[in-house]
Amino acid sequence: LLRRLVAAGIPPARAIRHASLIPARHYGLTDRGAVAPSYRADLFVVQDLTDFAPHLTVRAGLIAARDGCLLDQRTAITTHHATVLDNTVRMLDLDESAFELRIKAERCPVIVVAPDSILTTLESRPVKTDPSTGTWLFDPQEDVCLGACVERHRATGRVGLGLIRGFGFRQHGAFGSSVAHDAHNLVIVGTNSRDMLTCALALRDAGGGLVAASDESVSALLPLDVGGLISSAEFRSVRRQLDEVTQAARDLGCRLPAPFGTLSFLCLSVIPELRLTDRGVFDVLGRRIIAF
Repeated sequence: LLRRLVAAGIPPARAIRHASLIPARHYGLTDRGAVAPSYRADLFVVQDLTDFAPHLTVRAGLIAARDGCLLDQRTAITTHHATVLDNTVRMLDLDESAFELRIKAERCPVIVVAPDSILTTLESRPVKTDPSTGTWLFDPQEDVCLGACVERHRATGRVGLGLIRGFGFRQHGAFGSSVAHDAHNLVIVGTNSRDMLTCALALRDAGGGLVAASDESVSALLPLDVGGLISSAEFRSVRRQLDEVTQAARDLGCRLPAPFGTLSFLCLSVIPELRLTDRGVFDVLGRRIIAF
């Protein structure tokens, strides 16, 4: 933001003031936002006032990072207590049938996601089904995939299914996450039951995380071993794995700016219009579960 402001002609000192002191005062943070006596020494040193590349990062008066390298190891997560890393993904054994949606009506409710938004909309449309079983089938010509919300805290065995448009699958595969606001069950989207099951089992074994799969094998995985929400690994490793799972989702056709970000809000059952829960597709405005 500072780069954009200065490039647009705002004087650097004014831009910095509006990025630091003014918001601190707005939120009543009277001990930060400026370099002055009695203010917290949380700041960073830049090489110039156009690019704003950080040279030093100072935290509580101590140099925490220099030129992109972490120096202050006090911020590392302590994991010596076994209970911290207990696997919190508890679910019953699943098979492929858990990810098969039987369609009864000619037109189905579809959850529509959009780039850079946590809102969804309802769309009613015909979908392709297997004539012998009546189960939903992926059609690469249609931007519709299957979504699943798997209860993962008490091993109830509940799996809610729904159809979703906007993830852009162009070939068979799936990706999923244990970061699914606010209940943080497992949320998985995909084109077929085999790859979706592969994702669910990988998340169970890893204790949660982000995962992508194709051809019934895991193509990328970012484990989140603390509660299925946080990684205890070194941040460069986490960043590399995040890039890998994001690229794996893009390889399946997803062109959303943040595939796993959009996925993480799919189950937030207080935001309009439709949400995916472990009990099925929830109509937020109508306050009811939608049947297929």
